[in-house]
Amino acid sequence: MPAIHLSPEEISAHQHISRGEKLEWLNDMKLDLELQNRRGIVDPDRFDRLSASIEHAIARVTQQVSDRRRRRYRTEGTVPEHLSHI
Repeated sequence: MPAIHLSPEEISAHQHISRGEKLEWLNDMKLDLELQNRRGIVDPDRFDRLSASIEHAIARVTQQVSDRRRRRYRTEGTVPEHLSHI
């Protein structure tokens, strides 16, 4: 992960970072936070807040992809059967 300090919300909303990079950054943040928690070097309240923020950002990135797929298939008028649930 580059030495850019962005919040999980900023990462998920960033326009010039690919979906894969966003998810990679967010997962790296999550792992780092979990390691800090195991070592006892992060305040439990801060851990809870950041964990929730990271999970929300991951859900947002995932939802952005689903929304794009829905729009694309509606525009094309064809929805593959395995994606009919989206």
